Amino acid sequence: TSGYYTLFILTLVTLLVLYKLVHSKAGLYLQAIREDEDAAAVMGVDVVRWKVNAFVISSLFAGLAGGIYAHLFVRVVAPQMLLLSEMGLILAMTIVGGLGTLAGPVLGAIVLVLVQEQVREISPQAHLLLFAILVILVMKFFRQGLYGLIAAPLTRWGWLSGTTPLTADDARHT
Repeated sequence: TSGYYTLFILTLVTLLVLYKLVHSKAGLYLQAIREDEDAAAVMGVDVVRWKVNAFVISSLFAGLAGGIYAHLFVRVVAPQMLLLSEMGLILAMTIVGGLGTLAGPVLGAIVLVLVQEQVREISPQAHLLLFAILVILVMKFFRQGLYGLIAAPLTRWGWLSGTTPLTADDARHT
């Protein structure tokens, strides 16, 4: 159980570091590049440099997570351990929770793990079909995921201040 506490603390530290990154000048550059590379370059952002930086930062966190997971939970790491269903689960957590936010994937992970545990009694693989349906519904009807669905009314009521990410579609309609 100490491994779970270690992962929990590491997750909190990672979220704090990423929060600071997103709300820094570097985060502003990365958001500008995400929205429009050409416009960011015109404004003086070194697009190639910041794309490489983003790749390095994301690789750092992925490598750290993989190394700690392997150390705490498995003794031998083999290519056969990399299952397509596990990769799909991580992607589904991110999409269902909400792309472009820090809290979205956390919310998606909580919801999908709870759904997976509830559906496990029906069939060991039933959750995969349910996750696929959830991803399709979120991509079709709730472009900002569950986090956007929850945060939008809270922002309107004044309980949160501008926490929903602005997408390119939103910007065109304002």
